[in-house]
Amino acid sequence: MPIQDLSMQPTINPGDIVMIDTTLKSPKEKTVCLIEHTDEDNKTAYSFRRVLMARYHTPWTVIFCADNISAGYEPLLLDMNMDADNIIGSVKNVIKSL
Repeated sequence: MPIQDLSMQPTINPGDIVMIDTTLKSPKEKTVCLIEHTDEDNKTAYSFRRVLMARYHTPWTVIFCADNISAGYEPLLLDMNMDADNIIGSVKNVIKSL
């Protein structure tokens, strides 16, 4: 999947190709995941975000943040009891663009 936005710079840059392991859907702190969510226009969107914190109690909440915090990307919060299917997978490898 080629990257088009700036949210994960400098880890992932526009033009990089990211390999996603769709079998790794259980978020672990500091990993980067592909998340399906609703954007500000109420449309389905896909974003790469790093797992900042996972709380393993009820409700099981995971906070996903962009690496590029200066660009104003808001954190995504998922209630894993309801939104577990929103994690598409974890980043396995990044092929850097030239």
